[in-house]
Amino acid sequence: MTDASQAGPWYRHSWPWFIVILLSTTVVSGIATVVIAVRGADPLVTEDSYRKGQSINQTLAADHEAALREAAAQVTLDGGVTVALNILGEFPAALELDLSHVTRTELDRRLHLERAPDGRYASPENLPAGRFYATLRPTGEGAAWRLRSRIELPADRSFRMEPGG
Repeated sequence: MTDASQAGPWYRHSWPWFIVILLSTTVVSGIATVVIAVRGADPLVTEDSYRKGQSINQTLAADHEAALREAAAQVTLDGGVTVALNILGEFPAALELDLSHVTRTELDRRLHLERAPDGRYASPENLPAGRFYATLRPTGEGAAWRLRSRIELPADRSFRMEPGG
């Protein structure tokens, strides 16, 4: 008898089973990765990111216009939102305050701030806690400037917004 005939069938040895298990684990892991990638699309990437990339020159122009007008705002959160705006030229009738949460889009807010008789802008809305990118701009057509800041609520009860923030 030869050594091959004494060895027995292949399935009685451990090395073939080790290789089969290793390959099977790799295939199952690959399928699981594909399923996770397809079902769990990243919500932080927007579908119109190319268009947003194209508009970078417009947003830089808005920062430049705010700097030319020496715009700055002091935002106070006290049972609502109050904005004291300093700007050269005409004051807008209303402002928009966009709050974009750094990771969770469901916490994003857009506030419409009306100008009060004392010259401040106000909104009664309370804001959720978290880290936000804040952008302040005039409403209506011809809104050519913006102010930006990064804030953390509720710690930042009062913060300053400037061009390019």
